[in-house]
Amino acid sequence: MLGSDCLERRPFRTASLAGIFYPDENVIVRSVLQSYGLTQNPRINARCILAPYGSWHVTGNYLALAYKSLIEHDEKADFLKNRSISKVVLLGNLHNTDETGLFLSESDYFETPLGNLMIDEDINEALMSCNTLFEMNDIPHLREDAPETHFPIIKFMFPEATFIPLLTGGSSLKMMTSLASALNVVFEPILDETLFIVSSNSAIHADPHISQRQSERFIAMIMDKNGAELLRNFQEENISVCGTVAMAALLESGLLEKSIVTHIPNSGASVLDMDNKTVCFTALNFS
Repeated sequence: MLGSDCLERRPFRTASLAGIFYPDENVIVRSVLQSYGLTQNPRINARCILAPYGSWHVTGNYLALAYKSLIEHDEKADFLKNRSISKVVLLGNLHNTDETGLFLSESDYFETPLGNLMIDEDINEALMSCNTLFEMNDIPHLREDAPETHFPIIKFMFPEATFIPLLTGGSSLKMMTSLASALNVVFEPILDETLFIVSSNSAIHADPHISQRQSERFIAMIMDKNGAELLRNFQEENISVCGTVAMAALLESGLLEKSIVTHIPNSGASVLDMDNKTVCFTALNFS
């Protein structure tokens, strides 16, 4: 039998932003998430949400609206058709680097104040077998902080689900189509038990008016479900949002083909970041 000291030596990603971007105490985290109206183990119809990232002090209300939409959308739905989620896929983007690839985590789990998010090794292996662009590499996950503010919420709402964090680096058409194909092959057979979360803001630009226009364009193209056009606009700098490749790949995968896209009311906002750029937030639901 393995002792507790052996378990402590298992590779894991620490909760590096706990106590900085969100509370680091179990009781406080639970209290905050409950105050947002979130519940544990919801049975949902949604296939995917797009949700912002950042400190809960800044984005918490908008982040919570995205997750709360999973519950509110299904209050009107037939409960018997709702799905019990066993796998959560979180797609994010590498920032401040030119590194290219599709990066999966080598860790056994990601730490949160509410307990550990256990990495789904079987899904990782299945994705790795799809394309050479996939790479098992923890270094990008250890240095990329943006998706971390999602971790406690995922653990709270889906405590028994396995976790598949995936970071994209690069914005080529090949990158997007390769990811789209792999997502379809691996998740189409288990779509009813899977929730996709795209961690992304909707625009960032030094000019607030341009940022707002780019945000509106980004949302409109997602509502049209045209992944290839979304990527092209990103490449031509008509939009500036980091989650474009992941969102475009999901749209092109066909996994969201039957979903209705809803722009969550009151989820739009903008703030100035440390570089005096205007960052726009929004939340979208695919049910």
